[in-house]
Amino acid sequence: MYAWSPILAGDKSAAMGDKVSKSSLGVDDADFDAMVEAGSIRSYPVPDMPEGFQGSVVDHLRAEIQKATDMSTEIASFNLGGSYFGPTAEEVMLDPDSANAAEAAAKEEEEAKK
Repeated sequence: MYAWSPILAGDKSAAMGDKVSKSSLGVDDADFDAMVEAGSIRSYPVPDMPEGFQGSVVDHLRAEIQKATDMSTEIASFNLGGSYFGPTAEEVMLDPDSANAAEAAAKEEEEAKK
């Protein structure tokens, strides 16, 4: 698990990108699960960002999507199958396995119909 934002838990802390666990932060299951639910801790590492980038990881990924597609993230998300049709481009960049999960779920649904 990785810290996606700076974390201060009592006398322990973690910087964005640090590997973290309940024991390394000195928190109980409920507090750790709350940080995971909030997105402060995720199962995949923080993507590389340019040195000195001012903003969040999500801000950086939105900027990268806009640069790569020359369109807004809302349009790119829709064009790349966002919301109604599976994970958005941003979700795939943040969690590449989400694209595979959506595809696997669709295949399972097709198999169940047979």
